[in-house]
Amino acid sequence: MVRSGVLPLAMAAQFADAQMNAGALVKMPTDGHVHFEDLQGVRVADPGSPSSTQVRVKVAGSSVNPIDWKLIKGDAAKYWSYPHVFGRDCVGVVVEVGSDVSRLKDGDVVWADNAHPEGCFAETVLLEESITGLAPTTIPMHEAALLPLVSLTAKQALNLGGMPDVPVRTVVILGGSGGVGHVALQIARAWAPDAHIVTTCGTQNLQFCADMGADTVVDYHAQEWQDVVPALSADIVFDAVGARNAAELAYQTLKDGGAFMTIAGALASDETAASRPSVKQSFFLVDSSDYRNLDTLKDLVDAGKLRPVLDTTFTTSEIAACFNHSINGHSVGKISVVPASNAVTV
Repeated sequence: MVRSGVLPLAMAAQFADAQMNAGALVKMPTDGHVHFEDLQGVRVADPGSPSSTQVRVKVAGSSVNPIDWKLIKGDAAKYWSYPHVFGRDCVGVVVEVGSDVSRLKDGDVVWADNAHPEGCFAETVLLEESITGLAPTTIPMHEAALLPLVSLTAKQALNLGGMPDVPVRTVVILGGSGGVGHVALQIARAWAPDAHIVTTCGTQNLQFCADMGADTVVDYHAQEWQDVVPALSADIVFDAVGARNAAELAYQTLKDGGAFMTIAGALASDETAASRPSVKQSFFLVDSSDYRNLDTLKDLVDAGKLRPVLDTTFTTSEIAACFNHSINGHSVGKISVVPASNAVTV
């Protein structure tokens, strides 16, 4: 293992020729659709030595998130180089550090949400030290890899609602069985042990959501959540799934000074917002730039208050099946992605 970001010539030459297995989109879509035949296990160039502010990490695991395949359908895919290696979540072992890295060292088990430029569906990745934290020590690495993106998202949503600093009595989390939702339930319970937590899910996941910390679980096939939550009673409504008309309905259920947050849906109309100016609403994208947010989550995991739930595991060579499983939308918890041992050269 090498401490400095400057490699011996022999090792630099080795990296120059090295390749690794990865899961990638091999060509740009032209019609805004996901083409599974273009999602392949491939051989790509090894990323080489870290810059002065990076660490080189041997990947133990990653996970798939809906944003991965949603970006294929949008404009982002126009700007990628190909093959484009996916993977935001990452857990692995540091095998080399840049010359200016002081907090992390060789052998550390670390985790990160590498939103830009992704690349964790691979055997090795370069991560900026600023986004990389020490991983939890009480769960296996491939399970910890399920958490960075969804747990940062859930944490920041609840932060926008004032938690954990502001006392809350009623928290509503729409979509409690999904990747973000099941984590948000746990964090809300950890931060507000005495609060009443309400969530929504399908019939088959009622007990699962209760196990994650919900007091009231609304089967959206049988009831409307706004009929269960009394008017003007909720401190927070967090829409983690893009529930229909969630923002407008939230304004009916939130108390004065309450907060609505969404990662997947529309905000309330200007007219609705103006009718209750004390209510806050936010559409937000996760900020993964500061490792200290991960440190807070690590503490929750190691205290036994936050645990990932594994739905299914795929290898990077099975990326097409992995994305198809996610797109079908029936995952409970998170989908794991681990490095493959074999792939096809592109």
